[in-house]
Amino acid sequence: MAPGAVVPRVAERIESRAEAALMSRLSRAAAIGVALVCALATGRAQQSAPQTPDQFFGFHVGADGELARYPKIVEYLQHLAATTNRVRFQELGKTTMGNPYVLATISAPENLAKLDRLIAINRRLADPRGLSDAEAKRLAQEGRAFYFLYGTIHSTEVGNTQAITEIAHRLATDGSADVRQILDNLVVLIVPSQNPDGQVLVIDHWYKTKGTPFNRVYPDLYHKYTGHDDNRDWFMFTQKETRLAVKIQNDYKPQITHDMHQMGSVEARIFVPPFDDPYDPNVHPILAQEHIDVGLAMATALVSEGKAGVEYHSRYDLWTPARQYMVYHGQPRILSEIASVNLADPYVGDGPLGPQEPRWNFPLPYRRNDWHLRQIVEYGNTVAFAGMSYVAKYRTAWLENFYKVQADWVNRTAAPYAFVIPREQRDPFETQELLDIMRTGEVEIHAARAPFTAGGRQYPAGSWVIETAQPYGAFAKTMLESQKYPDLRLYPGGPPKPPYDVTGHTLWMLMGVQVDEIEKPFEADLADVTKQDSMLVGMAPARWAYLVGPESNAGFLLVAKLQAAHVPVYRAAAAFESAGRSFAPGTWIVPTSVDATRIVKDVLGTGLHVDGADRPIVVDAYRLKPDTRIGLWRGAN
Repeated sequence: MAPGAVVPRVAERIESRAEAALMSRLSRAAAIGVALVCALATGRAQQSAPQTPDQFFGFHVGADGELARYPKIVEYLQHLAATTNRVRFQELGKTTMGNPYVLATISAPENLAKLDRLIAINRRLADPRGLSDAEAKRLAQEGRAFYFLYGTIHSTEVGNTQAITEIAHRLATDGSADVRQILDNLVVLIVPSQNPDGQVLVIDHWYKTKGTPFNRVYPDLYHKYTGHDDNRDWFMFTQKETRLAVKIQNDYKPQITHDMHQMGSVEARIFVPPFDDPYDPNVHPILAQEHIDVGLAMATALVSEGKAGVEYHSRYDLWTPARQYMVYHGQPRILSEIASVNLADPYVGDGPLGPQEPRWNFPLPYRRNDWHLRQIVEYGNTVAFAGMSYVAKYRTAWLENFYKVQADWVNRTAAPYAFVIPREQRDPFETQELLDIMRTGEVEIHAARAPFTAGGRQYPAGSWVIETAQPYGAFAKTMLESQKYPDLRLYPGGPPKPPYDVTGHTLWMLMGVQVDEIEKPFEADLADVTKQDSMLVGMAPARWAYLVGPESNAGFLLVAKLQAAHVPVYRAAAAFESAGRSFAPGTWIVPTSVDATRIVKDVLGTGLHVDGADRPIVVDAYRLKPDTRIGLWRGAN
């Protein structure tokens, strides 16, 4: 063989060895690269994995003496939203003192992807006019039940917001069949605190005074304006926080609301529905039964887990809308009240806490004499998941019942047919306030285009008509009719049973507005003014002073604005006349100025009537002290 013939084969072998070496190096490099990629991916996964509340806060949630602050809880919900596809986070607005009011929406990713559609289904079921039963059933099959959960409207009841962090984490991370059933069938709406300002004030004071004799009680109101009674604002809507929560109700149309509270330390360990008597007759029977069903599911879960001291059908009633906007909007309000500790420190009694004899509504007495924050957290977890699991299991039935409740109101024929609010009122401002309450509660309002007759009375054009056969007729009816609190006795022939809370809430009586209840249908030419309706009142020209009668509460609104702008204000000490018109003692007298004119014009939309004086008035009057303010004193929260 010629020598030259060997060269190609040698070269081929050399090339093959070089190629093999190169491929070997490339393979090793690729393997190293894959390993690096895997390591980096693992590192990123570990870095982005949702932390437990204990990891995030640096202590065991519910540990004696430890509380997570509200800003940190907000951060934790943001953390869950950033690290899992089951959670969405929103800041809905600012509170009275400027803290964030936040909402976490938790569900299966597939549900969150079609959230707008699920909300649209709720809205269609909430207003079933023109909807057939068959179509409602189809929508119920397609839809998901919305479960609205919130805590600490009372800010010293700190345990439930701590529990909510664990509830949110479990929903966001747990892969169990039980949690999967909840996520697949529910959209859970969580507001960690209905009073964020109070959470900040109370918990900051706790840490500031920790280790001192003053560690228990925050020494001021834990809501700037309402203190403990912020949960009596569900029909007047005076506070920012109330209106933010009502916006959630109106936007999402949930099928159930769970309101987490705490109560005293020495009786039962927890209360859940059913409620005690009386029930407001405007609460639909389906909703009354749903309270019972969910409450007993919670009680069963507690007892089966050995969590003693659960009580139901006791102390708390279902009477006043001051606490329960929800029950007039197609859903039950589930109240859970867990026994309190000394804010975050244990409560220790002289003997076993609570009743020690079993009863039909108190099956498992609590035998210990101590009670801890961690137990509040655990009981809160149990009832929240019991409630969610129950509704998830019967999701379609809940949506169908939601439709049935609303359909019954839309189709009702029972008296009263409507309420009529005459246009001419003693205080147009309070009339506007009453109508605003109705609008906030999504009640439909009409105004007459021409005079009409109803209930044997004549009404002028412009009078308002609120019919009860509408989606939220329950809210209108319960707020505008006269209450007849039932005669409940401790035993037959015995003394009256003391009411738990408010016994009357008729708006027109509280606000001094004339509202007439009309029993039978009538004919009238009506225009829908639900969205807007002006009560603008003309302002008489004034060369010397503006005159505002004492009849209207809007006068105080005007005076507050004038005081803030340092505009002089006087109040008549006696009756007087101006331009042939009589004015009562207490009339506000505002000398004209550029600032006075601007501010008076600003409040005209409230319905405030303003007269003008072209020449000086001779009357004894008191000048308000500059920067006059209203003080609020309390003995204790």
